[in-house]
Amino acid sequence: MYKLIIFDLDGTLLDTIEDLANSVNFALQQHQFPPHPVDVYKLFIGNGVNKLIERALPENFKNADWVSMLKIDFIKHYFSHVDQFTKPYSGISELIEKLTGYLLRASC
Repeated sequence: MYKLIIFDLDGTLLDTIEDLANSVNFALQQHQFPPHPVDVYKLFIGNGVNKLIERALPENFKNADWVSMLKIDFIKHYFSHVDQFTKPYSGISELIEKLTGYLLRASC
């Protein structure tokens, strides 16, 4: 009998791609780098925020110094816009309700 179900939130339960893309694009533009379309960020996601920023940088600027500088702007922007476009994936709310009911019945 299961007593606990664990999910990763970002990108598993919640579609966060647009808020992440907007925040990386904001950071890029603060340093006069070109932004990317939101869809391109689907290729950049994975392995954490440093890797996300590195992948978004122009080829000649993919280094720890630039990643660190852009990360500061990214974090400021992301945490003030974290829920502007973020939403649960289709069907997630219903899944959570069903699983909650299952776990509550299983614990009795």
